[in-house]
Amino acid sequence: MAQPTRRQPLGSRPRKPKAQPLGFFELQRQIEIAQDDLSDAERFGTTNDKRRARRLADKLAAQFRGELRLRGLR
Repeated sequence: MAQPTRRQPLGSRPRKPKAQPLGFFELQRQIEIAQDDLSDAERFGTTNDKRRARRLADKLAAQFRGELRLRGLR
């Protein structure tokens, strides 16, 4: 008799693979794009657009500070 197949428990999903960390220069480029998006959102966007753009800019800035710390530049 064959073994019964194992089911995943209800409500669980497979984990999303972690993204590779961005390199120093790619991170700088992403920050520039995020700053442009933030300035556009502050001028024309809804409150939610502003919040989303600010959160992304803050996240990228934190990654950049971490990258600088790793390189001993901060």
